[in-house]
Amino acid sequence: MMVYICSMKLLFAAISLMCVMTALGQSHDTIYYDRDWKRASVSDYNYYRIVTPRGGKLNVEDHYRSGHIQMTGSYLELEPKEIADGHFLYFTDGGVKTRDENYKNGLLEGEYLSYDTAGHLTLKMYFKHDKWDGRRTAYYTSGKVYRDEIYKEGKWESGKVFDENGKEMAFYPMEELPEYPGGDTAMISFVQKNLKYPEPAQVLNIEGTVKVKFLVGTDGLVEDAVVIESKSIQLNEAALDVVRKFPRFKPGKQEGKAVKCWFVLPVTFRLVEADKKK
Repeated sequence: MMVYICSMKLLFAAISLMCVMTALGQSHDTIYYDRDWKRASVSDYNYYRIVTPRGGKLNVEDHYRSGHIQMTGSYLELEPKEIADGHFLYFTDGGVKTRDENYKNGLLEGEYLSYDTAGHLTLKMYFKHDKWDGRRTAYYTSGKVYRDEIYKEGKWESGKVFDENGKEMAFYPMEELPEYPGGDTAMISFVQKNLKYPEPAQVLNIEGTVKVKFLVGTDGLVEDAVVIESKSIQLNEAALDVVRKFPRFKPGKQEGKAVKCWFVLPVTFRLVEADKKK
């Protein structure tokens, strides 16, 4: 990790970037990231972040390598976990605003606006404790309302869909998550019946939860299953194996069209007392 702290007496130049202490005497930290937002060196980066402590928060400006702003916002803390708190704006490398959102203690709160790359408002909605709550309105690029819905604590209550001439059409959900045949209860039952506890893990009394991330394709088949959190390497392959055996899902949909969707499934391994090795 390359961190540069700048003062009025000492300036660090990195490529064409410089950070300078403000007139108020507040210092900036500059952190560099690769295209996946993993920390990078000053010689090989795609984004850089300027962090300024102010008023008990950490004010952040993320920049593209070009120097254009990618995001502005404030956090209660950045390490070990980012906790957003305040008003956030996001931009394209060309300076077009793409999102306008608000956080409180790490949760989305209040008005949320989304724009396309041409700057047209595409979505306006409201959050309460990180859940959709209130009116959710989608727009055509012309500015006319495409979809008008009401949500309460994250649950859909009512809605209408319109064509570009303002005529109401048959309603369909904006988003539909992939669905395991028979629902979540059937999926849990499948895991319980097909999960094989590795013998080496049983011998060593290894227990824990493995988180598996997988993609449900537009055909409903499971793709690209990977372990993203593991307690033990002995448990990983067993968790992956059961996920890869899943039957075909009902695919997820976006605006009525089948789309690929990621899932994260925690697979828990627990030994009954009789099976534990002394």
